[in-house]
Amino acid sequence: MQLIDFLSQNPLLCTTHVDNFESTPAPFAIDIYIKSIGNDDVNAVNARELWAKLEVKTDFSDWIKGRIDKYEFLQDVDFISLKNKVNDYNGLEVVKSIDYFISLDMAKELSMVENNDQGKSARRYFIECEKQAKTITPKLESSRRPKPTPRRYRKPKKHLLIIP
Repeated sequence: MQLIDFLSQNPLLCTTHVDNFESTPAPFAIDIYIKSIGNDDVNAVNARELWAKLEVKTDFSDWIKGRIDKYEFLQDVDFISLKNKVNDYNGLEVVKSIDYFISLDMAKELSMVENNDQGKSARRYFIECEKQAKTITPKLESSRRPKPTPRRYRKPKKHLLIIP
C-alpha cells in the first residue's frame, strides 16, 4: 500500500502534501511537505508560512537568518534553502526570493522561542503531526514488507585442519 493510498483512507489532522495530496486541516494548520534534507526525506514546513502564522513583526529574511544564526541551525541538517530566480529586463538571472524548508524539529523550536500564543499552538500542532506520522509509519512498513521465505537449515560443513 502506498503512502498516498494510506493517507486517503486515514485522514490526518495535519495538512500533508504528498504528491499533491491534501488531507483535512487542523485548527492551527500549516502545510507539511516531504523534503530531502541531507540524505533523508523528512516532514518539513515552509519557513515563510510559519513566520506568517506566528505573526512575527520583523521582516522574514531578517527573522529567518537571525534565528538560524542565534540557534545554530545547520543547512542540509535542519533546513534547505531554494532560490527562486527570475530574469531581469537584461535577461540576466537574479534571485527574487529564497524559500526555506525547515524540519519539524526546527519548526517546533522556532515556535517555542517566539514566546506567544501562536507559537504555543504551532508547537502543539507539530507534536501532534509527529505522533500521527509515527503511528502511520509502522502500518506502512508492515504493508510493504514482503513475506519471509522459509530458509532451509544447512548443516555446517566439517573442515579438517591438516597440520604438517
